[in-house]
Amino acid sequence: MRKRILVVDDNASTAQVISRALERAGYNVVTMFNGAEATEALRRGGDWSMIITDIYMPMKDGITVLEEAHDLGFTDCSILMSGYPENGRSPQEASRIKRLRKIGLLRSYLKKPFRQPVLLKAVKDAFDTDTAPG
Repeated sequence: MRKRILVVDDNASTAQVISRALERAGYNVVTMFNGAEATEALRRGGDWSMIITDIYMPMKDGITVLEEAHDLGFTDCSILMSGYPENGRSPQEASRIKRLRKIGLLRSYLKKPFRQPVLLKAVKDAFDTDTAPG
């Protein structure tokens, strides 16, 4: 069964480029353009293998999407992406990102812009970590 990835980015061209790269790599991809839409998709279920989300979006940011996904029972891997450094724009944001790493939900942080090989390696590594023997 192909792994199903939810890609969330308010920049439509970025979301489409990421989605196409993942589809060419053999993944089943669903693209959303804001965090509220993504949370609703997660509420409906759907056997998601991974969430890749931008942090800064209108309506609902990517950190909140991942926190809500976890509250809904999503325990698989995720990747955050942003044009800002990993420690975020505030101490509160850095703390929230650290918590997502600690609970094992956040596997990678991609600084935009990034090239396709960087994306595909991050996805592969996240899935490999997810299936590694404990």
